Amino acid sequence: MLVNNSLILSILVIILFSTSAILLIQEPDKKRKSKPYFVAYFLLVFVAMVMLDRIPRFQYVIEPLILEMSIILASTSLTLGNMIRFEKKRLEYICYVAFVVQLFLIFFVPYNLIPTSAYIIINIAIILLAIFTRFPKPNIADKMLAISLSMWGVVMVMNIFEIISTDQYTRAYYFHELMVGNLIFAPAYLSGVSIFILSSFMFDSNSELSFHATRDSLTGLLNRRALFQEVDSQKDRLNRNNQKACVIIADIDFFKKINDNYGHEAGDIAIKLFSNVIESSVREVDVSSRYGGEEFLIFLPNCNMSDAITAAERVRKNCEQSSFEYNTETITFTASFGISEHDINVSIDATIAKADENLYQAKSLGRNQVYPSS
Repeated sequence: MLVNNSLILSILVIILFSTSAILLIQEPDKKRKSKPYFVAYFLLVFVAMVMLDRIPRFQYVIEPLILEMSIILASTSLTLGNMIRFEKKRLEYICYVAFVVQLFLIFFVPYNLIPTSAYIIINIAIILLAIFTRFPKPNIADKMLAISLSMWGVVMVMNIFEIISTDQYTRAYYFHELMVGNLIFAPAYLSGVSIFILSSFMFDSNSELSFHATRDSLTGLLNRRALFQEVDSQKDRLNRNNQKACVIIADIDFFKKINDNYGHEAGDIAIKLFSNVIESSVREVDVSSRYGGEEFLIFLPNCNMSDAITAAERVRKNCEQSSFEYNTETITFTASFGISEHDINVSIDATIAKADENLYQAKSLGRNQVYPSS
């Protein structure tokens, strides 16, 4: 029993630090927060550990029920926290159904550990499915959390086989013999859960900061700074493979009239629509960016002038055919394009300046033009 008490004491200390770590989480602004569920998980595990320590001194019939309910609620809280965080509503509903079934088994089926262990395994499976189907893709901390959960799931499976293979299974056998094996893994498991949940939030925060540092907030395209970094990163590859590249500068025609006639909100919608047209009209390898205001720049690696003209014409036609509804009115707009072939031995600024000159020529020819044209 001394071993049990020492393990439980170490687990209680780990729970204290784990709860403190979870409280440090800074969640994005959402209506539903996952942090309260993670805190509840560790507090309920704390209750379970206290009850485990009281096993030899159980005096009331309700005490084993409190122990089992704390285990069930802890598992449910961890699952719901992850479902809310990853916005997996369907899996969340499955969790609720499993919880109701488990309550029925607790109150109407003679006590044994198999339903409880199976419930924990089901919850682990739900969390794993949520992790590996999350968007954006799971980070390294998510994967490490999945490994920790899987290891605990293996312990639960071993419990079930141990119970099935023991002819004289009793509650005393479980708590005094089998539970010792579980407690050995518990400190590492609980530490892993808290560390990897906190780390996952930190990875996501860093990714979000990186996104905002490199992306235009309105369109999601690369911003000017990130564009030049991307072009610079492709320079060596283009030089090594002796490949050409082109630059297209696109500008929405009469954009000021959209703002003046319909307001800046309509202008923002037009910019977002045009960015979507560009992304859907160019190749995956092409680098699209918002260069400033209503002006966009597309860098086309491994592309000659003829192919760049074709690409610009495709964007122009798709833009011409696009429209959006604003205050019961249908708004359409066109765009003009200037193209320049990029010499990797010349600065990108010079290429952009040439494309900008050609954009001016396209505007002078009446707008809704590509210059030079085929």
